Amino acid sequence: MKKIIILLALVLTTSASYAWHNNCHEGIVILAVEHLNPEAKSALEKYLGQSYNDDIKYLYKLEKAGKAKHGEEIHYLHLAKNFKPKAKKNNPNDAYNAINKQLEVIKAHSQHPKQKVTEALRTLIDLVCDIHDLAHYRIKGYPHSYENFIYLVPRSESGKGAKKMSKAKWATTWSHFGNYPAGFSGAYRAYDMKLCLDGRFAEFTKGGLVDWIVDNGTIAASYLDKCMPDSVVPYMEHKKIEDVNYDMMIKASCRLAKLLNETLK
Repeated sequence: MKKIIILLALVLTTSASYAWHNNCHEGIVILAVEHLNPEAKSALEKYLGQSYNDDIKYLYKLEKAGKAKHGEEIHYLHLAKNFKPKAKKNNPNDAYNAINKQLEVIKAHSQHPKQKVTEALRTLIDLVCDIHDLAHYRIKGYPHSYENFIYLVPRSESGKGAKKMSKAKWATTWSHFGNYPAGFSGAYRAYDMKLCLDGRFAEFTKGGLVDWIVDNGTIAASYLDKCMPDSVVPYMEHKKIEDVNYDMMIKASCRLAKLLNETLK
């Protein structure tokens, strides 16, 4: 099991711009492995059991190739007003469609070449993490969700700082809180998330991919209602993003585990 944890953690050594730090992804994957059944663990060792250096180099090339072909669209979700993913024909490169594409390969893993399944697993893991970063949601009716806009936050809750404003960016706000505290290793972050999970695995994994996206999109929209270009967001309201972001990482871990358990049979 320890070998699989290390291998999975190293799968996620690169990420899209404004994404969570690498150790956030590592923590998500390490915690996910703890919720895998024996069959899924065995399959992961089969498909991701390469040398560490080869695995890192391959993912780096995959990331660069994906950006060159699709820009960064594959890391984003495009939602309708009801927070459900838009039709495939309108968004062939977004994360929802890309995840489904990988799931099709993984479900039939015994029928595909090993390298194809390995690539699908790497991409799936990366994108499941990405769809829980709320800065990656582009929602109809929220035009500012399509850009990394600037808003204002008081420097402190009270005192002189309450009258002074700092500029904040939507996307970098989520990545900043995701990367705090900077000293956390992936393993320590996973341990901390496990304590915060506190028996909520069944709650966080209820339903399927579309349900999870609607859940995430609803939360993203609730903050997009408060954080708008040039608006002033109260200090404590802004600080709450840190707790929300941490819950999103825990949800990502649980949901990744459920998808892998369901498909690696």
